[in-house]
Amino acid sequence: MGRTESGSNGADYLFGNIDELRVWNKARNGKQIKSTSQDTLSKNYYSTKDSGLVAYYRFDEVIVTDSDSTLKDLSVESNDGTVIGKVEFDSSVIITNLPQKAFPKAASNFQLLQNYPNPFNPITTIRYELSENSKVNISVFDLTGRKIKTLASGQQSTGVHELVFDASVLTSGVYIYKLITNSFEKSRKMIVLK
Repeated sequence: MGRTESGSNGADYLFGNIDELRVWNKARNGKQIKSTSQDTLSKNYYSTKDSGLVAYYRFDEVIVTDSDSTLKDLSVESNDGTVIGKVEFDSSVIITNLPQKAFPKAASNFQLLQNYPNPFNPITTIRYELSENSKVNISVFDLTGRKIKTLASGQQSTGVHELVFDASVLTSGVYIYKLITNSFEKSRKMIVLK
């Protein structure tokens, strides 16, 4: 990993590639961190549990093939991982390009969460969770039950979703947003405050 000291205060900045990742379960002071920051750790750091090192990945030694995409943890904890995305080799440099949603959060059930911020003017975010693929309809209504706008309509996959609602054409007041799926229905109030 390239590391340089910049500025008059001696602050550290990363310049380059990360070739190692170390995760500790105990606090380390600056002197301890700097003493090994330029070196590969020797086995005495990661061969016993009392070292405090719970994960140690050496990206400069990763070999990824079509049949094995395992990222080996060298600590005694054996927290092996999986490389997701495209891995490119450029001499000794490994570049990994992860998809934007490489680690989607799994939804355990259907939920319609409270919008945030609330009250808002004029933009708010609405989050919802689907525990299975489902036909989804999310609409906004005024207090008389008149539909103001459909925000989402159609088949959606399992997971956590969010959408942004722009209420710039609405007047101040209380509105209802409603999620309807094949097996779930929920409404919540939101307040436009101008």
